[in-house]
Amino acid sequence: MITLLVISIHFLSGAYHATPWGKHVNEGIPEWPPSSWRLLRSIIATWKNIKPEFEEEHIVPILQKLASELPTYHLPDASVSHTRHYMPTNNKPTLVLNTFIVVGKNPIHIIWDDITLNQQETDILKSILANMHYFGRAESWCKAELSANTIKSNCSPHADQNFPPNTDLVQVLTSNKNIEFVDIRTSTENEKDALNAITATTKILQENKYKDPPGGRWVWYTRPKNCFEGSMTPRTQTSWLNGITIVRYAVVGSLRPPIRDTLRVGDLARSACMSKYGQNNNGEISSTFSGKDGEGKPLKNLKNCKNHKHAFYLPTYETQNDEIDHLTIIALKEFNKSELDVLLKLNKLYSYNMPVVNLVFQGCGNTNTFSDIPILKKSRMWISATPLILSRHVKYRGSGANKHIVDGIEEQIRREIQNRYCSNYKIKNIKIDNDDLRMANTNTKTLNFFRWRRHGSIGDGRAYKVKIEFADAVQGPIMLGYASHFGLGMFIPEEE
Repeated sequence: MITLLVISIHFLSGAYHATPWGKHVNEGIPEWPPSSWRLLRSIIATWKNIKPEFEEEHIVPILQKLASELPTYHLPDASVSHTRHYMPTNNKPTLVLNTFIVVGKNPIHIIWDDITLNQQETDILKSILANMHYFGRAESWCKAELSANTIKSNCSPHADQNFPPNTDLVQVLTSNKNIEFVDIRTSTENEKDALNAITATTKILQENKYKDPPGGRWVWYTRPKNCFEGSMTPRTQTSWLNGITIVRYAVVGSLRPPIRDTLRVGDLARSACMSKYGQNNNGEISSTFSGKDGEGKPLKNLKNCKNHKHAFYLPTYETQNDEIDHLTIIALKEFNKSELDVLLKLNKLYSYNMPVVNLVFQGCGNTNTFSDIPILKKSRMWISATPLILSRHVKYRGSGANKHIVDGIEEQIRREIQNRYCSNYKIKNIKIDNDDLRMANTNTKTLNFFRWRRHGSIGDGRAYKVKIEFADAVQGPIMLGYASHFGLGMFIPEEE
């Protein structure tokens, strides 16, 4: 027999989508906490549609007990977000806002302190909750269950005139204690005015000119003050983000940059990270973001692989449509808390001479986390995805028959791999094309790529398509040459 009843709801997509009664979806007001009225309706819908084998005489007492007492809540850390899309109509597309609560992996707990369910009622309620696949709008996929844990509430009915500190007031739709679970669609005309019809649809209630649902009542609840502000950000300081060396974004929007702008997008990403880091940290410089020390000077001994650990900003095209569709930021040492705070909030790249690049955070981790993306796979054969630009000019010595190349293309490639990867990668063969050839999986040619940074050093300028064969399979990323930290000289595996 249960006296403390706790229903835990985990949102599988990390978000709760619901609009409070009486509000239009385009007002952008989410329901928080979820109303007990909504929960009762969800239990009834699951019973009717999925578990009709339960008799009404066994279900109604459970519903009446849940309606007899106002529940309290334990609300997890949350933030508000939304999407915008257009719905087709007869006249013209209509903009619709989809506002929702982001809760991540944390469940919401709905708590009744003094409800007694016998064993049969407990088993029935467990079965119904196990089959309740969404709560709120249909995209609010959930896993609901009875919890055996004692949970402390942080959202409860406001019963007196004293306003608790550090709380906000919000109205929540609940049910009357004496609610009758009768369907308005099957009742007679004389019953409608007095009817408590929790199963009636919104359309039917509007047709019968109900302002509020019959049988429902609005109750003031207190919830934590500013419960949507700043509660998700502190996660950048927790242990689950230790060891992060890769942060990945999708490039979204109707106008994505062409792959010829790889260098420009990579350079913009670096500038955005450095700028935001400086704003957050009193003008300090992140050596991981910049490749420079605290005085703004380039890090020394970058030819030593043990020191070459600052970030790569790698725009990639992975859908073979000649547009940049992802940005991956990689460092050979883990990002610290301040750097992650910048990376997790990065969502736009601005430039005076190109459209805004819109980013959506996709995840963070290390090479094991993203081992399925092309630039981080293992392979023996690697081919240029973006042109290789030499960081040093090829030199010639001697004259006439004695004229010969010093510091040639292949020699520079071998030396850079030796320096950058500490001799761990043994090269078997290198093939170099200096013709104007199309890059791997694209129609864009080598000389179509933007090959000079806005500021900083200038490479050789000539573009090469290179194929490298290693003795054994090696782990990406393979980045070589001038502006390799911004996406040039990037290699992807070639099928053998």
